[in-house]
Amino acid sequence: MINSNMNRRDVLVLLIDDDEDDFLLISDAVKEAGLSITLLWKSNGEEALGYLKSGARPNLIITDLNMPGMDGREVIKAIKMDDATRAIPVVALTTSDSQEDVRLCYKIGANSYLTKPSSFARLLEIVHIINVYWLKTVQLPQWQEYDDRIKDINS
Repeated sequence: MINSNMNRRDVLVLLIDDDEDDFLLISDAVKEAGLSITLLWKSNGEEALGYLKSGARPNLIITDLNMPGMDGREVIKAIKMDDATRAIPVVALTTSDSQEDVRLCYKIGANSYLTKPSSFARLLEIVHIINVYWLKTVQLPQWQEYDDRIKDINS
């Protein structure tokens, strides 16, 4: 059953990754897949948490694990420990395929764990999978009006 309660243009996905090239590749994959979502990029954990502390509530958060400063594990833990953000689904998308990382991410509250692919074709598949599962199938919380969520994206 496909979730019809969420208008596709109302979907806001926060991507946390220190590598701008990865953001651009994911952004290209989203466009090539024909998805009409707003993909917001934050380049580090501190910036992402600041954005969330401002009251922003994306429908989904995708985070890399290996970043300088506050890494993705710390970001996941902080999001899941905060009553205001704990219900936001968090997907770890990382180059690490270490079982230690997988176990730790689920232990601290990650909702999904995916390994970054080495090809653009596989990245398209992953974007499609994320879209079908997280944005079309499951029921996600509706935080506030879309315009309110995205008004400060470029701030």
